[in-house]
Amino acid sequence: MKAKKRKVWQWATLLFLLLGLLMPVRAEAAQNSCTVTIPVQIEVSGGHIPGGKTYMATLSAVTKDAPLPAETIRQREGAGELKFGPITYTRTGEYQYRISQNTDSAERFTYDREAYLVTVQVTRTENGTLETNLWAKREGKTEKADGIRFKNQYDAPKSQNSGSSGSGSHQSSVRPVQTGDAANIAVWLLAAVLAAGVIVLIVIGKKNRNP
Repeated sequence: MKAKKRKVWQWATLLFLLLGLLMPVRAEAAQNSCTVTIPVQIEVSGGHIPGGKTYMATLSAVTKDAPLPAETIRQREGAGELKFGPITYTRTGEYQYRISQNTDSAERFTYDREAYLVTVQVTRTENGTLETNLWAKREGKTEKADGIRFKNQYDAPKSQNSGSSGSGSHQSSVRPVQTGDAANIAVWLLAAVLAAGVIVLIVIGKKNRNP
């Protein structure tokens, strides 16, 4: 009996030891990853911006074997925010990405063609968990940007203001017509006077012929 009890206690002790070893591993596995989402702002300035315009941005890895999100090309209709992520990290280190805006040949649109270099720094805290720190810089710049923003411009067609010139030409065309009408009346009056004089002379001539 004593031998059996010893075996039971031995197996129980071994089981507790195994559980004690496995529990920290499970906790470590649960805490050994972190995620980050990278926001991108699309801005469009100008008047009478047409609706239904789609804007796109692309994320690519600069650091070799850097984790990537499920979608590396994101798009939205109109100005606003789009996001890349979540991106999951399981190791410490610095991971760099390049984010650029896709452009097209849409008429009257001027696109922001500058790209951003985004750095995600993954570190381990004192309690063993992973945490991230993120910053971005415009490509070729040294100072950190306050955000990832693509500033686009739309130049609306200029309206043709022809009201004043039209009214001026209309006034100049009316006045000569009025002057011409007055001149025509004077001609008709002169012709009538001459015709009356001719008639009077004819009548007088007939009277002189007949004594």
